[in-house]
Amino acid sequence: MAGSAFLVSLLDFARSFEGKPWGATPESIAAWLKLNWLLKRGGGSWNYDPAMSVLVLAFAGQITLDQAIEHCHKYWHPHARLENEKVVRSFWKHATENSSKVYKRPALAAPVGRWKDRNIYIAVKAPLIRVTPHEMMAVMPIFRKRYVPDDVETNISLTAVREFCFREGYPNLDVELIRAKGLDGSLERQLIVDRGSKRKLYSADEFDAMVTVYSKGVALLAGDGYGLQKPNFKGYRIWDPDEPSFPGF
Repeated sequence: MAGSAFLVSLLDFARSFEGKPWGATPESIAAWLKLNWLLKRGGGSWNYDPAMSVLVLAFAGQITLDQAIEHCHKYWHPHARLENEKVVRSFWKHATENSSKVYKRPALAAPVGRWKDRNIYIAVKAPLIRVTPHEMMAVMPIFRKRYVPDDVETNISLTAVREFCFREGYPNLDVELIRAKGLDGSLERQLIVDRGSKRKLYSADEFDAMVTVYSKGVALLAGDGYGLQKPNFKGYRIWDPDEPSFPGF
């Protein structure tokens, strides 16, 4: 069984609770990860990197729409050129109307627990902090066409981004989830924006309780010999798990 259980995407971390953050058990999380992360991993041959880079530039006011579309059309995959263009068109008005000073950040491999001598990480992709005279936002984009997280998954994801940002030294920070939902039967996308300040997110203690149960689920998988492959940390900054400490076992 290919894949590593020691670096799971934030969205799949949230999904592993199956909508029941207080009903999930290490056993249920291990079963979900085994079926949906280790067995079903893999995606298409292209990605949304062009749209992601445009989002950063659009918030910063450093690109026009024509330049953004041209950038998407330089991508090597013909179908992905159109998909990235539609994503850009979906968020363009929001990004340009919320001009910000932008700080780019690489993906974070955030420690949430340990198994034996190995750290367990969640992959947090919140590629920019945007700052205006009135607010500071950590932005998490989701450009998957067919996946829109439900309320629980959204709240867990936003809580995780907020908590990791707080613990990295970003006080008084809000979190913004930007989604480009695909519309059935077309290339068009629907923009959905969620703010942590507008939702009932979990407390720091509640989040730590979740990651403890989650880490125990990963430990069950590892103890049975699943997901032991070394994570691929290319493109990630790895946070020292000892500063600050996270629940271990």
